[in-house]
Amino acid sequence: MKFPLRLALLLCAGFCRAATPEELALQPYTPPPAPDAKAWPRERLLGFMHELADFVEKNHVVTDPARKTYGMVYEFWKDGKKMQEFGLDSMHDGAWFMSSLVVAQRADPKGDWLARAQKYEVPFYANLLNHSDQLFPKMQPTEEDKHAWAVPLKGWAPRGWDDGSGFERKNGQPIAEGYFTGSNHLSEDLADALLNVWLSTRDPQVAEALRHLRDYKQEYYGPIQGIDIGAAVSAGQADAFLKYRFPDFSPHSLQPTYAGLFERKAAALPVYDDGLAWFYRQSTAGALISGELPLGFAGHTVARCYGAVTGMESFFDDRPYPYGAWFFDIQRPPAYLDGKGKLGEYSSTSKDFYGSRGVQLAWIAAAMLPELKANPALWDKAARANAGDVIVRMVDEPPATDGVKDPIYAKSTPLGDESARVTLISDPRNLHVFIETTRPQLTVTFQEETGEAHAVRTAATEAVARTLRGSDARDSSHPTAAKSKKKEATPAKPDPAAEAAFTHGGKLTVTKEGKWTAVNEKGETLLATAAFKQDAFKQGAGDGWIAEVRIPYTFVPAQNAWINGVDFGRYKIGIDAAPPQIICLLSESERIRKRLENSVLGSIDYWNQVWKERGVIPSGWHSPTVPAGGWEISDAGGYAHLIHAMALWLIYQDGHREWEIIREQFPTAPQPAPALPASVLKAQGLK
Repeated sequence: MKFPLRLALLLCAGFCRAATPEELALQPYTPPPAPDAKAWPRERLLGFMHELADFVEKNHVVTDPARKTYGMVYEFWKDGKKMQEFGLDSMHDGAWFMSSLVVAQRADPKGDWLARAQKYEVPFYANLLNHSDQLFPKMQPTEEDKHAWAVPLKGWAPRGWDDGSGFERKNGQPIAEGYFTGSNHLSEDLADALLNVWLSTRDPQVAEALRHLRDYKQEYYGPIQGIDIGAAVSAGQADAFLKYRFPDFSPHSLQPTYAGLFERKAAALPVYDDGLAWFYRQSTAGALISGELPLGFAGHTVARCYGAVTGMESFFDDRPYPYGAWFFDIQRPPAYLDGKGKLGEYSSTSKDFYGSRGVQLAWIAAAMLPELKANPALWDKAARANAGDVIVRMVDEPPATDGVKDPIYAKSTPLGDESARVTLISDPRNLHVFIETTRPQLTVTFQEETGEAHAVRTAATEAVARTLRGSDARDSSHPTAAKSKKKEATPAKPDPAAEAAFTHGGKLTVTKEGKWTAVNEKGETLLATAAFKQDAFKQGAGDGWIAEVRIPYTFVPAQNAWINGVDFGRYKIGIDAAPPQIICLLSESERIRKRLENSVLGSIDYWNQVWKERGVIPSGWHSPTVPAGGWEISDAGGYAHLIHAMALWLIYQDGHREWEIIREQFPTAPQPAPALPASVLKAQGLK
C-alpha cells in the first residue's frame, strides 16, 4: 500500500510543480480581483467603523481619570497590555485616531464620533502642547532643532510618554515613568490632526496649541508648511497660503512607477505617504477660504495614489495583486533598481510581509474620488502637454493573442500607412501589437522617448521606405478577416534591408509566412507570444495578412530589457524605415477612477478579513509565504486609517466632497472640547 501512495504523491508533485519564471511571464494578464461594492452597504461600513472605534477606546486609550496620561492612545495592545515603543513616534497614532473621528462625523452627522474625540484625544493633545513647559521640564531639542534653549518650551511634544503603567512592545515588560525626545515628523502629524479638529470646532485651545507649536518650530528649527498653515488658519489668517505651494500635476506625480519603470531610477514601493496626507488636509483648509480644491494638486494626488497601486501590482509576479495588501512600514520595502527598470524582488521570492499603515494611501484615494468623478480632465491634463502624440491606451481587459482584432484595439489610434497598419494596446504587464499589412515582412521598433535622437535614418533605409510605401493594407475588422485560418507562429530571420535603426529598446520582425523574432538592442531574445493569419483580407491585387504579438515589459521577471509601459510614458515607434511616430501611453480617466475605487474598497475588505481572522487590526500581517511574527499586534494607527478610509468612502458614495462639507458645516461659534478632569490636571501637577 505504501508504493502506490508514494507514487501518487510523486505524480502530484510533478503535475503541480510551480510555473517557471518564463512561463509566468508569458501568461495572459489577469487584473487584481475587484471587491464587491454591494457587499459594503452604508450600514455595514458604519458598523465596522464602530467596532474599530470601540476597540481602540477600550484597549488603546487611557480612560482612567486618575492617570496623568488620560486621553492618550497607546500605539500597541496585546494580551490586555497597552504597549508602546518610544523610538517609533508612538504619540502620532492618537493624532491619526482623533483626526479619523472628525472625518467620521462629517460622513455620519448623527454619530458620536466628534464627541469621542473631544472627550479624550482633543483635550489630551491641546493640554500637552499648551503646557509642555510644565509637563516635560527635562525636554531636549530634537535632532532637527538648530540650537538649544534655556528653559522648557510650550509647543514641544515627546515621541513617547508613559506614567509607568504601560508596557514595552519589545519584551512586554513595564515601562518606567518618563518621556522621549520629539521630532519634526511628529510635530507635523500633530499640526495636521489639530487643524482638522479646528475646522470642525474652532476650538480656542486647539488654536492655541497650533500657535505654540509654530512658535517653537520657527524659533528653533525654521518654517514648516503644515505647521505654519495650521497656526495661521486657526488664527483666522490666510497669509500662509501665499508663502507655500502645493505639488502640481505632472507625469512625475505617478510615483514610484514613472521614476522606477520609465526613467529606470531607484524608487521604493510605497508603504504610506504622510506628506501627501498633510498636503491634502492643508488643501481642505485652503478650500475653506478659496471655495475650491486646487485642481493641480488634486491631479497630482490622483496620480500618486494610482502610482502606489500600480507599483504594488508590479511586485506580484506569481499571482494577481490583492487590493488592500500594503507593505509593513518598518521593514525595507521592495524597490526598483537604478538603471534596470526592474524590482529587486518579487512576490515569488520576497521575504516581505504586509502592514496596515498603507491604508493611509487608500483613504487619500477616497478623498480624491469625488474630484476625479466631477472633473475627469484631472487625469487627462498631462496628455495635452504633448498634443501631437498618438494616444495608446492602457487597459485592464486586454485582447486575446489570437490574430483577431478585438474591439479593445479601437481605443488606440493606429500607426503607419495603408501598406502597414500597426495598432497598439497596453495592459499593465504587456504591450499588444496588432499588425495588418500587405508587405512580405515588417519590422517594428520600440524605444522610450527621452528627448534624445535614438533612431538614425540613412539614405538606404529611406529608399526602402519609399519602395514599401507603394503597397497597401486594410483594417482586419473586415468580416473576411475573422474567417481566415490561424497559423502557428514560428521564429524568423529578419531582412536587414527593411529594418529601422535603433540604439535601445525592442525590435519585432514578422513575416508573411508566420515567422517572427523579438530582440532588444543587444540582440537578446525577448519573451513574446504571437499569432498569425494569412490571406486575412484582399486589398487591390495584394493579399493582406495579420500578426498579433504580446510582449511582456522589462519589469516582468525573466524578460530581457527593452521598454516598460507606464502611463504618460512617451515612446518612439518605428515601422520599417519610415520616420518614427511618438506615442503616449494613457489610461482613460474612468479606468483610473475604477482603480482607485478598488483600492479603497479593497483595503477595507482586506483588513476586515484580517479583523475577523485575528480579532485585531495588526501592525504587520503575514503574506502567504512570510510570517509577520511579533508584529501581528494590535496597532491603533491601522484602526485610524481604516476609519478614515470608510468615512471618506461614505462621503464619496453620498455624492459629497469633504472640503464642501467643511465649508457648509463650519461653526459660527467655537465648540470647544470639555476641559480635562481636575484629577488629571492634579496628577500632572498643573492643579
